[in-house]
Amino acid sequence: MMDKVNEKLSEREQFTALGWYFSKYQRLHREYERLYPDGRLRLKFGVVTTLMFTCLLISAWCFGFFAR
Repeated sequence: MMDKVNEKLSEREQFTALGWYFSKYQRLHREYERLYPDGRLRLKFGVVTTLMFTCLLISAWCFGFFAR
């Protein structure tokens, strides 16, 4: 997603690969929606992020992190 957005932004506005934080993710998502209104990468990002946290919770449960 970052590469696609950076292709269309000026060099001064482009995203760097290092130093990601919440407001930077928000800006990337806003720019992606603006530049690619019919793009599906944001949906894919949301699905993969949800799967990641689901797998994390299942793994924690299997290792007994939620046991009393």
